[in-house]
Amino acid sequence: MKIRMLLVLGGAWVMLLAGCRMGPCGPSPVMTTRYSLADTAKVMLLDKTVQESVECTGLQVSHHKDGRLEVIVSLKNLSHRTVPVQVDAMFKGPAGEALGDETPWHWLTLEGNNTVVARFVSKDDRAADFAVQVRAAK
Repeated sequence: MKIRMLLVLGGAWVMLLAGCRMGPCGPSPVMTTRYSLADTAKVMLLDKTVQESVECTGLQVSHHKDGRLEVIVSLKNLSHRTVPVQVDAMFKGPAGEALGDETPWHWLTLEGNNTVVARFVSKDDRAADFAVQVRAAK
């Protein structure tokens, strides 16, 4: 009975230590917002090919110390075939106004059933909102 109790307590202790190591160790050095999958509507899949093959699985937004907005989007290929896409971000001001701060189109190759991350940073420190566009590579 004592051995069984020690094994249970030892196992609980190991799980507790593992949980502490895997959990967050303190506040993030940069203010970050993580969006749920319902909020990934800020990512627009522009054509049928992309709508059928690509899904936004994560979206993270943070502000740099100089005020610029950073957006990191995770795009997953839902198919078994390779899907080449182009991705860009348009940054908007606090009232939703266009700032003319649009990134150039980035080429990404989404291998079958894999996820790729794209990162965008605004040039204008007034950027408060954004939209990410994904289209089939041209």
